Amino acid sequence: MKPVPLVGQYFHSFQNEKIHWQGAVIGNPESGWYLLQLCEWFFGEPSSRRLVRIEDMKDFVFYADSDEMKEAYDTKYSKTK
Repeated sequence: MKPVPLVGQYFHSFQNEKIHWQGAVIGNPESGWYLLQLCEWFFGEPSSRRLVRIEDMKDFVFYADSDEMKEAYDTKYSKTK
């Protein structure tokens, strides 16, 4: 299986078994670091950006696009937010 780059992927992160963040990976400025564009919950509009180490992303769930992320939220996670 060919590795998929994280830049361009969408994600949900979790804290205490509940969704904490949602957004997209928008950059890889330095090895081991990723720039995240977080999205707010109500309309899904971009909010803040965070620089995160790869080690802190081990429990993220990644998606190919925003539609896949929204579908996962609607069908799996909407009760855990």
